[in-house]
Amino acid sequence: MLQALIHRKLKNSFADPEFHPSEDALTSSTIGVLQFLPDEVFWNMIRQSCCEPQNVPKDIGTIISINFWEKWTADGIVNKNFVEPDVWIESENYHIIVEAKKYDGVGQYQTQWKKEIKALLSEGIAEKEIIFVALGGNAIVTDECINVDKAEFRIHKATWFNLLHVVNQQINITDTGSQRRILQTVVNAFEQHRMVDVLWLNSMRRNTLKSIHPSL
Repeated sequence: MLQALIHRKLKNSFADPEFHPSEDALTSSTIGVLQFLPDEVFWNMIRQSCCEPQNVPKDIGTIISINFWEKWTADGIVNKNFVEPDVWIESENYHIIVEAKKYDGVGQYQTQWKKEIKALLSEGIAEKEIIFVALGGNAIVTDECINVDKAEFRIHKATWFNLLHVVNQQINITDTGSQRRILQTVVNAFEQHRMVDVLWLNSMRRNTLKSIHPSL
């Protein structure tokens, strides 16, 4: 949660002795911790949190920087001050924007996506292809295409539940103690934000049970 503390995003989370979950605290305590994993592991988890991961590039190259709540210049028309994406990842081959919402289900909207893409383009640093991940807040989870400055951009819809599920899966397959500790910390952070992984009945292995009739 250090990133949220540095950027003064926690004032509403600790308004009284009880912790109040917020999208900024959730973003910082999950993605802000996962960033310490190896690049390929980190990116694969973000990619697998998307509902249509097959549409998301697998290889983004070396990650150069991961930035939280970076302030980009607004266009002066729609935004008077600045644009502030939750996470901006610059990799060797891509610029990646992650716009996060507090819960799965509602909150994302096209206008904000367009503002952030337009702001990144206006910064003069978007010579690389842009990947946009809308994490949480999606009533419809299939990918969506939008137009910004006559160019088409695909919005990859992701869910917090998917991310939590992928984290738990990674815990089960990693053989590195340090990675397991990082991943478990993220699971604990999700629990603090009242999110738990669920094992659905239709995903469980089936066992055949023999009926035993009591003797007369």
